Amino acid sequence: LVISNKGENVHDVVFDLPEGTAQLPSELHPSDKLQYEIAVPDKLGTYYFHCPVGDHYSRGMVGRIVVR
Repeated sequence: LVISNKGENVHDVVFDLPEGTAQLPSELHPSDKLQYEIAVPDKLGTYYFHCPVGDHYSRGMVGRIVVR
């Protein structure tokens, strides 16, 4: 997974997985790019991730991973 912060604010990513949450090893500051390995569940389903910084979650900074 490669994540780039092209905005003006600090961000972070938390994955909500069956075995618990997984968080990026560090915050993403503006212009940062981070390569990160994550073990995607092998169980079928939809798994969510979000930015826990400030009000970013309520502003829609969420996503999903679909395992088929």
